[in-house]
Amino acid sequence: MKHGKSNPELPQPPEQNPFPPAQLRLIVMVVVTLGLFAVLALAVAGGSQPYFDWDLAVSHTIQSVHGPGLETLMHGVCLADNNVLGPAVLICGAGIVLGARRAWREVAVLLGVLLVSQGLWVVSGRLVDRPRPTPTLVQVRLDETDVHGFPSFPSGHTVYYTAFFGFLWFLTFTLVESHGLRWPLLALFGGLVLLIGVARIYLGAHWASDVVGGYLLGGAVLAAGIGLYRR
Repeated sequence: MKHGKSNPELPQPPEQNPFPPAQLRLIVMVVVTLGLFAVLALAVAGGSQPYFDWDLAVSHTIQSVHGPGLETLMHGVCLADNNVLGPAVLICGAGIVLGARRAWREVAVLLGVLLVSQGLWVVSGRLVDRPRPTPTLVQVRLDETDVHGFPSFPSGHTVYYTAFFGFLWFLTFTLVESHGLRWPLLALFGGLVLLIGVARIYLGAHWASDVVGGYLLGGAVLAAGIGLYRR
């Protein structure tokens, strides 16, 4: 009696990677960025004076630049987060535009990114509790009431602009197909993110390290939001 040959083992399906390469890069970016932010926050909190030497040098360099309408431009760049009304109008406007396209997932992630970034800004600001630049050290080109009661580190404007306009830049890049609309929006959103840091230093509202901290914190939350959106 002949014995039949045993069936060869069926090939095993390849293991599914829970984190594709693009998402893995975002995770690494979030971890590294938050780590750098934590190191900077500890350095600020443990410093012997409320600013670094290079903070003062950067402020003097930026504030030495003069030009017609430059100060007006710097104030204008900051308008999106100078009070409660500005962010409320922009957030509602973005929500209406996205809602009209039935992009509810985009709306949810955008709101989540904003809530998390602002929550982390409040917590880190209170923990570090760094005082603002003073007129004895730099030129303060804004009303004291605009910054009274808010700590200097990290820059709240920079955190907000990086998270909000950064996510709108990402959505524009991935969703908008019309070149006539896409490139102007990319330039607008990207320009606001880049200019806000310079504007806050120029106006004497923050030190350069405050702005760096704002970009790191806002960038970490933005990367996490993009990763969540893609997943």
